[in-house]
Amino acid sequence: MGLDLAGVRASAGAACSSGKVRPSRVLEAMGLTDLAPCAIRLSGGWSTRPEDWRAAADAWIELKSRRAGRQHPAAA
Repeated sequence: MGLDLAGVRASAGAACSSGKVRPSRVLEAMGLTDLAPCAIRLSGGWSTRPEDWRAAADAWIELKSRRAGRQHPAAA
C-alpha cells in the first residue's frame, strides 16, 4: 500500500494473477519457493524512464526506513 501511495505500481504476484493473493508461481516454478511468499513485482511501461525506477527504489527504501524508525536521506 505504501508503494501504491508513492505512485509505484507493485504487486505480490505475476501480472497474469492480478487481484489474487498468492505467492509467485513463477518463482515457485524456478525453485525459489523460499522467496515466493515475500517477493514483489514492479511494472513499467513504454514511457517508464530510469528516474522512475530510481524513484521506486527511493520509495522502497523510505518505507523500509520508516518501519525501522529511521528516515531515508533522500526524504530529508
